[in-house]
Amino acid sequence: MVKKFNEFSEEIQAEIIRAATKVTVAKINAKGAKFDSYYGDKNWFRDSISEVISGLKAASNG
Repeated sequence: MVKKFNEFSEEIQAEIIRAATKVTVAKINAKGAKFDSYYGDKNWFRDSISEVISGLKAASNG
């Protein structure tokens, strides 16, 4: 079962935020000038938080 963000300890929350920040910056840098094709709202950081938490689940299951 995947925990929600607020169910992790404060130390783990801080590490999730640091990792998600790095993932978000990497995604934006990879896109570069290709942002012109986005018309709707895109919350890159929220998506990165979800990916990091999913990665924690995968790591704990394997």
